[in-house]
Amino acid sequence: YMFFFDRLKKFIVNNWIFATVIIFYLLTSAAPLLWFRKISDQFQFIGRGDYLPPINIQDIIYKEFFTINQDMAGIQNAANFGHLFPFNTIFLILYRLNIDPIKSTLLLISFIIFISQASFLYSMTYFLKKDHKPFSKESKLAMILSGILYGYSPFLLSLIAPGHIILLFNYAVFPLIITFTDKLINSEKNNPNLFIVFFLLFLFSATSFANFAIIYLNLFIIGLFGFLKITIDKKPVFKTIYKLILFGLILFLSNSWWLVSYLYEIFFNNVIFVVSSANVIKEYIANIPSPSYISLLLFGKTTFNYVVQENERIFNILNIFSMFFIWIFFFRFIFSNTFKSKRIYLIFFILMILVLFLTKGFSYPFPEIFNFLFYKVPGFVSFRNSHNKFFWFFWYCLLLLSTAGIIEHFINNGKKIVSFFLLSLLTCISIFYIFTFIKHPQLGPFNIPNYYKQLNRYLGNKNNTKRLNKDCA
Repeated sequence: YMFFFDRLKKFIVNNWIFATVIIFYLLTSAAPLLWFRKISDQFQFIGRGDYLPPINIQDIIYKEFFTINQDMAGIQNAANFGHLFPFNTIFLILYRLNIDPIKSTLLLISFIIFISQASFLYSMTYFLKKDHKPFSKESKLAMILSGILYGYSPFLLSLIAPGHIILLFNYAVFPLIITFTDKLINSEKNNPNLFIVFFLLFLFSATSFANFAIIYLNLFIIGLFGFLKITIDKKPVFKTIYKLILFGLILFLSNSWWLVSYLYEIFFNNVIFVVSSANVIKEYIANIPSPSYISLLLFGKTTFNYVVQENERIFNILNIFSMFFIWIFFFRFIFSNTFKSKRIYLIFFILMILVLFLTKGFSYPFPEIFNFLFYKVPGFVSFRNSHNKFFWFFWYCLLLLSTAGIIEHFINNGKKIVSFFLLSLLTCISIFYIFTFIKHPQLGPFNIPNYYKQLNRYLGNKNNTKRLNKDCA
């Protein structure tokens, strides 16, 4: 016990900057816990839309090990087993610590935000250090604050609002996935440590991968990234393709404990349904009103629409100002000599533009692009809600290039007063994003009605051997 704390103390002393950043991110990621002060003690659960916290987590985990689930009225979806780790495992640990479902949900969101901030900071440090090493104090602070913008992006609230919390596991670690993919492609030899890292990252994303569109999305973006590394960065064709195949293989192996049965279910049971529903999905999405949709995307407006009402003028004004600040330094970097001299930045710029057009879906301009992909590319029909699947990577690229522009400005303009002013603005924007998150809690409290419990006791009675009519149930 003492040996562990002595080593931890020595590590903190020798790496005090790293330890300070971790503590800072732990504090900033605690914002979801402030939702709890608005919830009365009389409630047992919180949820919304598709999200429901596990009720009786031990029983849920036990039943997921079986194909037949009586609670699901028959054979259950194989994807449910993908929720075992990390989602249900985290809830089981918190349950063992006697933490109630409300606090467990809020702690889970805080944990995801912390991982998101830290992974984006690591990714940004990796891609920018080649041009700006060693970083100045101002540059380090700008990158730390940008990590907050990634962790508390409008996209986060837009996923929590409809209850799609499980998709955030992959959102949190994807900066690390694309960072280590770049390391893999650039490496002369295959480093076993990289494959271990990939295995763990994909394992952490397993709950998100239970939505097959997220697996497709990862393979799609990494495939585009590899293609651009070949065409723009002049990486060896066959060697890069071989490494990307290894990437896909590790993804499959790390999730094979549930993915094998799920793939069988998709390709042999549900494929006809998915294909036949394409026209219905397209007609539904195309009828959603979205005037100037791409312009709304550029200012993050569509994501805040989930949580910020039109009459909350101050939030809308601050949001436009924040995005305007980010875009200024994005274009500042795009026209810099550093951008022109480094191919990796051009790769992210191209990916950002491509993902932007995919995010807008069937909306104008150029709806034919998504229309072609939706009907002609196998599996693309899974992106029926393109905003929830693509916008986060657009946000990643935008923040990465914008932060590079801020650092570029620090280097070329050595005036302390200018640096202080820019960092003050970036700090205010970070506080605004956190405050918006706190101000608009996206999960509502509820209790299980007593008549459900009464029905459960009635059906559990040993003398009750009759089965309810399916329609009645």
